[in-house]
Amino acid sequence: MNKLKSIGVFTLALYISILSAHANNCPKPVLAAFKKAFPTAKKVKWSTEKAKDKSVLHEAEFKNDKQEMSATYTEQGTLVETEMDITKADVPAAVMAAVAKSYPKAVIKEYAKITRASGAVVYEIEVKDGGKSKDLLFNPEGMPTE
Repeated sequence: MNKLKSIGVFTLALYISILSAHANNCPKPVLAAFKKAFPTAKKVKWSTEKAKDKSVLHEAEFKNDKQEMSATYTEQGTLVETEMDITKADVPAAVMAAVAKSYPKAVIKEYAKITRASGAVVYEIEVKDGGKSKDLLFNPEGMPTE
């Protein structure tokens, strides 16, 4: 049993060091911008992704005042967008109507509100339709968007 416990502790330590290493690999402007915008963020997990223009983006997933969120930054520390989990009640009726019309048999899995750096708001509805998961994006008026 002690051997299993030691393996578990080692695995946890390795996982934490990997997460810390990635945060340390984030450019300083990204970390500074994040800390300034979200000084009370907890359980921060960093990842990278490629933007449509092939540039590298850094995404932090975290809890902010008990709210699940993410924030995406360019290499220079410019905020691209924030995303937060919301409930069905927080989604505009026009968005829900558009989902029902376009995907009548889909099962809704999650709701999120995305705020772009420009201030534009987009609602992301994750659905499972025909055995496939899809992320649908709509403006507040219920029109599909990117």
